[in-house]
Amino acid sequence: MIEKIGRFFIWAFLADAIISTIHELTGRGEGMEFLRAIVAFTVVLWGIVLYFVMVFSPRPAKRVLLLPVLFAVWTGIFSAMPLPVLYPQEFVMALTFVQLALAVGIFVAFGRRTETGWNVPVVNPGRPAFTWANFAIGGAISVAFAVLMGSGAVVSVAKIVESRTDGYVRVRPNGVFFEERRFKKGDQEVCLVGMVHVAKGSFYDDLATSLKRSAPVLVLLEGVSDEKGILSGKLDYSRIAQLLGIASQSDSSFTEEARKGLEESEKAEAKPQPVQYRRADVDISSFHPKTVAAIGEIGDVLSSKTFEEALQKLNNPDSVLADETAVTAVWTDILENRNTHLLSEMQEALKTHNTLVVPWGAAHMPGIQKGIEAWGFKETDRSMRRAF
Repeated sequence: MIEKIGRFFIWAFLADAIISTIHELTGRGEGMEFLRAIVAFTVVLWGIVLYFVMVFSPRPAKRVLLLPVLFAVWTGIFSAMPLPVLYPQEFVMALTFVQLALAVGIFVAFGRRTETGWNVPVVNPGRPAFTWANFAIGGAISVAFAVLMGSGAVVSVAKIVESRTDGYVRVRPNGVFFEERRFKKGDQEVCLVGMVHVAKGSFYDDLATSLKRSAPVLVLLEGVSDEKGILSGKLDYSRIAQLLGIASQSDSSFTEEARKGLEESEKAEAKPQPVQYRRADVDISSFHPKTVAAIGEIGDVLSSKTFEEALQKLNNPDSVLADETAVTAVWTDILENRNTHLLSEMQEALKTHNTLVVPWGAAHMPGIQKGIEAWGFKETDRSMRRAF
């Protein structure tokens, strides 16, 4: 039985490689695509079966089967991560050629002509069905493979985050860093600071200290207002910060300095301060009703007392968060419209100030950078601040 499964798998692996190569090179239509999908599914299915057989039994010829089986599991179960993220345009063609080279190489290296035709020895004759030594080695390989796949998943997530924020978020082995970039045009300077709602307290402390060193400066603050009391609650990240053992931006030294600065600027006889603060965000009344509802539900999730309660709220099928049609409205309000508003605030501020600091969420930074570069600002410097 093991020999039949192994032989079927190795021939299917070769057939999948050939069909995939032809499909990639010729771009044939739906018929070829369907055939490719069926054969690939077969290879992955029997690859998984053989993987577990090899863990328990020394009979399968691992020198022949191990690499194609791991390849099938990696591409079929783990989607070849992290290659699709690192090389989104080239990875399919590259994997196709790798599979073809591997399949042909196995047949060239181990294939031999028998009475029934050209075959590859896929079993070790005379070996017992089970040994503890084989099981120990198979378990060790499984652990190493799982660690490798987990590392690939981490790399993939890191690459996606960095791509979505245009590098304003950097994931490194020693932590997660947020970039600060400076741009100049003549004697004017704009500093874009990638921010996050929760981070190490030192992240916010360092920002507050750096603002004093940059004075005189105007800081344009993020923070959607609710002048009409539309929301019943607010987005409070304190519980998450507490669970993670870090700080919430709302409770940080930076926010405290900003609060004092705003209070000072609103006084009737306010004196010019070296570091001035100004609200530069929109009011929630400008949002689409679905966006308002989504924000309310997110706030409700954040206020959950337990992780299980939060999951129940997130899995509620009647939630606005589960409405796909609401995604566009939410994304437009939360990101695009606020960016447009912020850019208009920046244009007004530059009429009276030469140095602006914009500490906003990292997801906003690519759009804001594009906007100020269109005004003629050029990047002059960048640095990183560790958040986690």
